[in-house]
Amino acid sequence: MENGNIKKALFQFKTIQIEESSIKRAPNKSNGKIEINMEPNGIIFKDEKIFKLTILVTLTEEHVFEAKVKAVGIFEFKDVVNKEDLRINFYRNAPAILFPYVRSYIAALTALSGMEAINIPPVNIVPLGDTLEKQTTEE
Repeated sequence: MENGNIKKALFQFKTIQIEESSIKRAPNKSNGKIEINMEPNGIIFKDEKIFKLTILVTLTEEHVFEAKVKAVGIFEFKDVVNKEDLRINFYRNAPAILFPYVRSYIAALTALSGMEAINIPPVNIVPLGDTLEKQTTEE
């Protein structure tokens, strides 16, 4: 808070787009051990003041199930001037804002495919931010 007022964020979530979505199932019985893999990358468009966050989420259960969802979140920012602003706002907060949408999409995708909905439990997003920082470019 700043002077009793809520401090405005340096960026704003504009939209989400699902760029890719697939699901494969085998008629085998599930053992209930689904592995989750998340691959983030980002692009900062300085002139347009846009941050594009892409997260590819893959769920696998060996020889039984695989689902992939590639989601893109578009964030608009004002003036981010230093590396710490980037670290806090983009690399930590942006994945935390986008991931619940992806989680919800995966639950709907699996439920509508005729199988039991897969509800991904809450996940610690902080390590994802560290990976994102290494995999972000500027244009």
